[in-house]
Order: sequence, then C-alpha cells, then structure tokens
Amino acid sequence: MNLYTYCENDPINSWDPSGHVTTEDGVLAHKAIQKYFVTQTIASEMGKPGVEVYIPKNVPTKSGYGWADMVLYKTMQTQVYEIKPESHLYWPIFNKQGKDQLNGYINAFKLNKSVINPIPGIEFNPNGKVIPLDGKRELLLLTDYVNDPGMVYYRIRRNKEQEQEQTVPDKIIVPGAVAKAAYDFIKGAADAVTKRASPASWIIIPPGYKEYLQDQNGERKPPIV
Repeated sequence: MNLYTYCENDPINSWDPSGHVTTEDGVLAHKAIQKYFVTQTIASEMGKPGVEVYIPKNVPTKSGYGWADMVLYKTMQTQVYEIKPESHLYWPIFNKQGKDQLNGYINAFKLNKSVINPIPGIEFNPNGKVIPLDGKRELLLLTDYVNDPGMVYYRIRRNKEQEQEQTVPDKIIVPGAVAKAAYDFIKGAADAVTKRASPASWIIIPPGYKEYLQDQNGERKPPIV
C-alpha cells in the first residue's frame, strides 16, 4: 500500500475503520457536501454560503492558518461547519479531534474579528440526506447537533443501482467431470465429519452432476432438433 493513500500517512491521528476511504475519497466527499451546502443554503435563503474559507492566523495548526470547510454568513452571526468521516461521530478520541478543530477555527475567527459572532452551525442540517459521490457510490450525511453542533459527518456506501446490478446467474454450467469431482469432495468431507456415510439429503448437488450420471449410465436423451 502507498503510505500516502491511507489517512494521509497519519494513522495515529486519523482512522478509516471501513478500509474503503482514501485521501482521494475524502476530497471527493468534501467537494460533494460543500456543493450541496451551497445549493441548499442559497435555495432556502439561509444566508450567504462560503466553502474552504481561509483563516490567516491564530489557528492551532503547525502552519498557524487553515480553511474552514463551510461557513454560513448571516446578518447577526456566522455559522461554521466542519466535515468529517463517520468514525469521528462514534469514537470519542476522533470526535474530540474534530470538535477541537472546529472550535479552533471559531476562536481564530473571534481573534481575527473577521466575521460577526462566529458559532458552530446548526441551521444547515442534512442529517439522513443521501447525495451522489460518483457513478458507483453515494454519501449518507449524519449530524448530531445536540452533542456536536457544527459537525457534519459522512458515510461512503455503494449506491442502490450498483447493488441491483450485482446479480447471481440462475444456472451455472459446469463440465461433468468437474461436477463429479466436486460431489465426491463434498460427500467425502461430510462423511469425515459424521464418521459415517452421509444421507443423500445432506449433500449439495453441484450443477451438472445429474447430467454426468445420466451420461455414464446411458440414460441421458439427446436433444431434440
């Protein structure tokens, strides 16, 4: 595995329990959620939306600056939102990490006096909303503003259309010799477990085995043409 693929080469402070979220996935998720944030806040006239809002100083990072994921500018206040994967919702150490980052941005806004009354956002609430990520996957958005105001979490999952396409064929054509070998193996394993000859009802009959027996006994009729 490329070291820079998993958790941006920082597995101590970041975590991906599903094993399916790469750095690229995180970037895509952020862009999709930010796009939805902009369209929804404008359509509902919540306020003026901003994404990747630059904070030039007083941010508790190594560089001293940062970018707030989403900001909703209103007349009397400024609501700030942070986007994190679902793991930050359920695991205390990562939950604290995400909220500390959000509060760091809010405190920096206060010190810089660049916005009016910055607070954790609650008005934009996409809890339970499903939005597309790419052609094969979608995002389930999650919030818990009672405990985590301003935090928007996401889960990456396969979309329903892709799940429906994964169908199993009705019948698998297996050569007779292969079917016979599979049957012998299954029956032998069953006999070994029970220490006796297994009833026929216990044995899974591989596709093609009955046809194989008919061929061996001369019982199989040629197809009608």
